[in-house]
Amino acid sequence: MKNPIQPYMVFAGVTILILVSVVLYAGIYIYSLTKIEYTGMENITFSDISMTGMTMNSQLKLYNGGLVRAKIDNITYDINLESTGERIAEGFIDGKTILAGQAEVFPASSRIHWAPSADAALSLLTQEATYILINGTVHVSELEFTEIGIHFEKQVDIEPYLAQFISAKLNQTTLDLVGSLIDALI
Repeated sequence: MKNPIQPYMVFAGVTILILVSVVLYAGIYIYSLTKIEYTGMENITFSDISMTGMTMNSQLKLYNGGLVRAKIDNITYDINLESTGERIAEGFIDGKTILAGQAEVFPASSRIHWAPSADAALSLLTQEATYILINGTVHVSELEFTEIGIHFEKQVDIEPYLAQFISAKLNQTTLDLVGSLIDALI
């Protein structure tokens, strides 16, 4: 006589299948989080160059080499003057989801509140290049029990922008001097 399948056996089998599926998906998901790659920072431009600083705009590119979608919580970064290590700006980028096998671009914009003194600017320009270092971390830790961070670094030559700054400063100083001379003569 055959042993009939009992309802508790079906329930136990389904429960085990669900548990195995959940554990398998969690493993694949954590694996996917470890496959997020920083592929570069592109289209770096500087605008609003003034006596008080400049604005840096760029695009950070990330690739999900995992098997399932992965959510980026946020991206944080510091901008440091390479020659002195001085932190001249910091930034925060909101996260978003990256589909499996896809790349996403994260726009970034930071106001750099740094204007070198005339002596500092001239000494920086006597070097062949003046670099800033952008150091950051991509935070992909949407799980409570683990935190995954991907470090990135980008070196950028800001000498052409410093030349613009010095030119603007010299032009303003010249205008101020001429204005003072005219006022003195009148």
